[in-house]
Amino acid sequence: MTRIKKIAALLVFASMILVSVALADTPPVASFTYQVNGATVQFTDTSTGSPFYWFWNFGDGATSITRNPTYTYTDTGTYTVRLTVMSTAGNNTATQILKIGSGKLPKPDPGAPIRLGPGKTGLY
Repeated sequence: MTRIKKIAALLVFASMILVSVALADTPPVASFTYQVNGATVQFTDTSTGSPFYWFWNFGDGATSITRNPTYTYTDTGTYTVRLTVMSTAGNNTATQILKIGSGKLPKPDPGAPIRLGPGKTGLY
């Protein structure tokens, strides 16, 4: 290989490394969607920037580190849901307001079997 070809190959290789490093250093942008079914919500992470850590705050004191959690609220109301994502290039938080129900959530049937422990049921 001639000296010019070696230099050209080295420059191409170096530019590929620079592009890879630049892409890896792009901070994440947090975003999510959700699907409400009664009091149960399926959250879906749609963040960009290759995050490797997810922290959800569901607005009622509960949290999760699952990427796409399902969560069931115990009360109707308006909740501020926050998703914080982290990558090697930084972190970012997305916030959405979520409304659960317009009235009272259904109460369990008092005559239905309940779990008292592993494999045990009982009636009130």
